[in-house]
Amino acid sequence: MWANFALFNFVNNSKLINLPDNSVKSLSSHNIKSLPDVPKQFLQWFVGFVDAEGCFSIYPNRNGTSVSFEFRINLHIDDIGVLKKIAKILDVGVVRINKDRNSAVFSVKKFNDIVRVILPIFQEFPLQTTKYLDFTCFSEAILIKLNSESFGTKKIVRISETDLIKIKNLRANMNSGRLTIDKEQLDNLTKRVYINV
Repeated sequence: MWANFALFNFVNNSKLINLPDNSVKSLSSHNIKSLPDVPKQFLQWFVGFVDAEGCFSIYPNRNGTSVSFEFRINLHIDDIGVLKKIAKILDVGVVRINKDRNSAVFSVKKFNDIVRVILPIFQEFPLQTTKYLDFTCFSEAILIKLNSESFGTKKIVRISETDLIKIKNLRANMNSGRLTIDKEQLDNLTKRVYINV
């Protein structure tokens, strides 16, 4: 219920933003230019929400020729309305019900949607928890794939074995696979925490 109220207020009390073309510097060589045209306050709320409830995943296929990506948020089925609003505002992804777990899932699997919508949000408004480390691995793996393919075309180039190994190593250090946080990662997280009071 609170999430619905907060989301409603952010969307209805905010101005739309347009960021400069270079707002996503590391992806600029692939013509990925800016954030989705949604209220800044929504994006800030969304990033905080993802810090608590979101997940970034990488799935190498079985025959070792490609890799897919997914961004998702899982909530109790009672909160499905929040996920539907997120999908509508961002204009990407799908919302599914998982009756076995009594949950709802907002999921973005289309590579173009991840690259053009999801990545720019978290590059402009960084995550504040260890989920930032997951996002870093996720975005590095996406850049490897982008450099292996002709982005924006139907042409798919097989990912090299070397690149696939790099992606698998990044995946192994995400989510529950990350066993430790080294001092450098901890320092980076501590420096990134920003609370606007």
